[in-house]
Amino acid sequence: MINHQHQTKDIIEAIRDPFGSVDMSGRLRYCNEAFCDMVGYTRSELYSMTYVDLTPAKWHAMEAGIIQDQVLANGFSEIYEKEYRRKDGSVLPVELLVSLKKNQDGTPAEMMAVVRDISERKLIEQERKSVFEFLQIVNASITVEELIAAALRHLQESSGCSAVGIRIREEEDYPYYVAQGFPSEFLKAENMLCNKTSHGEIIRDSSGIPVLDCMCGNVIRGRFDCSKPFFTSNGSFWTNSTTELLATTSEADRQSGTRNTCNRAGYESVALIPLVVGKDRLGLLQLNDFRKGIFSAASISMWETLAGYLAIALKKFQSEEALKKLNEQLDLRIQARTSRLETALKELESFSYSVSHDLRAPLRHINSYIAMVVEDFGDLLPPEAHANLERSRTASRQMGKLIDDLLELSRVGRTTLAKESVNLSDLAQSACAALHEAEPCRHVDFVVGKGHQVHGDRSLLMQMMVNLLENAWKYSAVNPTARIEFGKVSTSGQEAFYVKDNGVGFDMAFSDKLFGPFQRLHGTEFEGTGIGLATVKRIIERHGGSIWAESKPDEGATFYFTLQGA
Repeated sequence: MINHQHQTKDIIEAIRDPFGSVDMSGRLRYCNEAFCDMVGYTRSELYSMTYVDLTPAKWHAMEAGIIQDQVLANGFSEIYEKEYRRKDGSVLPVELLVSLKKNQDGTPAEMMAVVRDISERKLIEQERKSVFEFLQIVNASITVEELIAAALRHLQESSGCSAVGIRIREEEDYPYYVAQGFPSEFLKAENMLCNKTSHGEIIRDSSGIPVLDCMCGNVIRGRFDCSKPFFTSNGSFWTNSTTELLATTSEADRQSGTRNTCNRAGYESVALIPLVVGKDRLGLLQLNDFRKGIFSAASISMWETLAGYLAIALKKFQSEEALKKLNEQLDLRIQARTSRLETALKELESFSYSVSHDLRAPLRHINSYIAMVVEDFGDLLPPEAHANLERSRTASRQMGKLIDDLLELSRVGRTTLAKESVNLSDLAQSACAALHEAEPCRHVDFVVGKGHQVHGDRSLLMQMMVNLLENAWKYSAVNPTARIEFGKVSTSGQEAFYVKDNGVGFDMAFSDKLFGPFQRLHGTEFEGTGIGLATVKRIIERHGGSIWAESKPDEGATFYFTLQGA
C-alpha cells in the first residue's frame, strides 16, 4: 500500500500541471512541486493553509457552490475558472478540474484538483478586449482633447495602476498633457524634460536637438539598450521594482540623466511606452504603481500595441489641425488680398470716372473753338486747313464716345444692383428696333427667341443686350444678307443665352483679347473704342455669370453667356 502511494506521488510529481489535494475541511494535504512554483509557497507553508486562504474573497461563494452542486453530488466538477493569491501578493488566474476521492465506506475523503495557469490566455483576452475598446475610443473621438482624455481613462481602468499620464510634444519639450493619480509635487518636478543651463537656456546635442532628462527623455529620444531586461526591443522601459533596479544596476546601465523621482515618490512598478509614428516621436504613456510586480512582458506588449494606435490617431489629429491652421491662414491672406483688391478697384473706378468726367469740359472747349474757327475764318482758310479741322472734329467725336464708354464701364462697377424679373427677349427686341431706326437703309434679318426670363438689374441687362447686338450689327455690315439671332441653347452641359451673327468673325487665337478694355481685333474700318464687350463682361459677372465666344474668320461669331438665376 505504501509503495502504491509512493508510486502515485512520483507520477503526480512528474506531471507538468500543478496538482493538489485537500481534506473535506479544505486543508491542503498534498501538492506537487509545480503547484508550489505556481503560488510561490513552499510545501510546508502550504500544508498549514486551506484552499480558501489561497483564494480571493470574491471567489469563495462561487467555489463553494461548485463543490456542493457538482463535486459532492457527482464526484467531479466541470472545469471552472478562479484566481489564486500568490505569496508575493499578485493574483493569478487559474483553471481547475476537481474530483472527489471517497473512503471505503463511501464517505467523502478528499478532493483532488488539477490546476492550470491561464494568465497568458487571460492576457490575450484582455488585450483583444482592450484593443477593441481602444479602437472604439479612437473612432468616436472628434477632437484631440476627447481622444487623450478617453485614452487616459482607458489606460487607468485597464492597467489598474494608481497613476497614469500621457506626455505630448509641445514646441521643444514633452510636458504632461494629462495625468491622473500623481501628487502635485511630482508633476511639478517632472513636468518638463528639457535639460537647461543655469540661465534657463535649452541644452542641445551636436545636431541641435534639445537634450531631454530622465528615463522619460531616454524613451522619447529612443536612447535604449534592448539587451537590458528593463528595455523592450520597441524602446519601452519597465520595471516591477524601482528599488531593486536602482540597487542592482549602475546609472550608465540605466542610461544617462535619470532623476529617480518615481522611486523617491514610492512608485515600485513603472512603465514608459513611447508614442511613435515612423521617425516622429510624439510623446509617451506612463504607468506607475506603488505595488511591486504589476507588469509582465505580455502586458507591456499590449500597452505598446495601444500606444501605436494612439500615436497614429494623434498624428492624424495633428495633421488635420495643421491643415486647418494653414487653411485659416490662407483664408485670412485671401481676405486681406481681396480687400486690398476691392479697394484698388474702387479707387481705379473712381479715378476712371473722375478723369473721364473731367475730360468732358476741355473736349467741349475744343469742339467750340473748332466751330468758331470754321464760322469766323472759314472763307479765309485753304481746303487743306478745312480738311484738318474736319479730322480734328472727327477725332473729338471719337474721344467723346470713348469718354462716354469709360463712364459707362465705371458706372457698371459702381451701381448697386436692383434685381427684378426681366424678359431678355423684350430687351433684345427693343435694341434691334433701335438699331434699325438708326440705319433704316440696312436690311438685317433679326431672329429673337421668345420668353427668355431672368432675374437681374433691368438697366444693366439692357445695356448688355444693346452692346452685344450693336457688336453683331457692326461686324455683319459687310454681309448684304445679314442675320442676327438671339436665343437660348444647351452647350457644354449647361443652359446659355447667345447672340449670333454672320459677319466677319475673328480668329480664335486672339479670343483672350475680346473682353479686355481698349482691345480690338479689327482695324479702323470698323468704328469702336474697345470698351463695349468689356462692359458686357462686367455686367454678366456682376450677375454671377460668364461669357465666351466662338468664331471663324468670315463665318460670323456667336457670343454665349450665362446669368445666375436664369
